[in-house]
Amino acid sequence: MSIKYLLKKNDLFNKFRNSLNLPPSIYLVPNIKKTSVSDFFYFNLTNNFDTKIMLFNLSSHVLPDIKQKEIVKFFIFDNKGILIKNYDFDLEYQETLEIKISDLVTNCFGSFFAFHIFENFGDLLEKNSFISERGYVAHRINKSLWSFVHGNHNAAYLDNNFNIHSIIAKSFLKNNFYIPQVSFIDQDEFDLVFNNPSKESCYLEVIEKDDGNKIIIKKIISINPLGTNIYKSKNKANSIEINSKIVLNRPLIIKYYKNSIDIFHG
Repeated sequence: MSIKYLLKKNDLFNKFRNSLNLPPSIYLVPNIKKTSVSDFFYFNLTNNFDTKIMLFNLSSHVLPDIKQKEIVKFFIFDNKGILIKNYDFDLEYQETLEIKISDLVTNCFGSFFAFHIFENFGDLLEKNSFISERGYVAHRINKSLWSFVHGNHNAAYLDNNFNIHSIIAKSFLKNNFYIPQVSFIDQDEFDLVFNNPSKESCYLEVIEKDDGNKIIIKKIISINPLGTNIYKSKNKANSIEINSKIVLNRPLIIKYYKNSIDIFHG
């Protein structure tokens, strides 16, 4: 195993590197080899919203010559970061399972993990690779057409005792800024969705600017450990800037239209 790989696995080394911008590491590496990585997927079941995810037997995609079942460990947290439900879903070889979140919990919003547990990791271990669930989640409002969005982050991994560990990288001292490559000036209303897969509170500064690059509003928002925060705006902002210690401050963006929504990465 190379020194480079060992350093990449060291959280303290990565935080030091991030603080000096040498260049920053977006994600940390799990501290164990036999593990599964998941995004922290946003869901919303309030105000006529609905959310679903399509789960695939990932082992049949990445290790097609090994016919095996797998278990998906599913953890659902509300917006305050409280674990409200957890499930185990069994997936047969090449099986696809549609999970509608409203069939599991009701009248709340938050985020969930989906960790795939393999019996046989094949040559993934030799290649220092990890299986990652960053699939498609669908959202809709008022039973309109579903809007699909791909996973946003490699957010966390699951250890051998089924404990969740964040791999979102942060810097010690410097703030990192992120500007979504989209204009909001055509919108009467939009949302920015942030969640926090770590066990520490995090803080972000959101700055909205007009088409002359003048600041409309500047606001600090906080997110509980394992929590979710929706930043709502009715300003016709031309651009948004997001600042925090998180290296990649990429939110999900929801644009509202007459009878539907569009949700996508920032």
